[in-house]
Amino acid sequence: MSITQSGFNRTVANAVVPGGPIGNIAVPGIRHGDTLLSVVSVTSANPPVPTDRMANASIPAGSEGRIAMAAVNTTGLHLVVTWAKAQ
Repeated sequence: MSITQSGFNRTVANAVVPGGPIGNIAVPGIRHGDTLLSVVSVTSANPPVPTDRMANASIPAGSEGRIAMAAVNTTGLHLVVTWAKAQ
């Protein structure tokens, strides 16, 4: 599920998705040409523990609905992904 926010000079969208192994992670609504603003993994601990994963994330060329996660396995975590939509 993604949520879109208007009012900025570009539309900003947000999605919470399940993490996974190193490689591609499904993120509905994101596409090549969009700009990642943040990627945070969140544990299911009480309280939840956030970790910045932006340095490991990218939007692959020609992709629709996915990001690439390099060098970090996020299986069992949730990812909070925020991006600015292409103009």
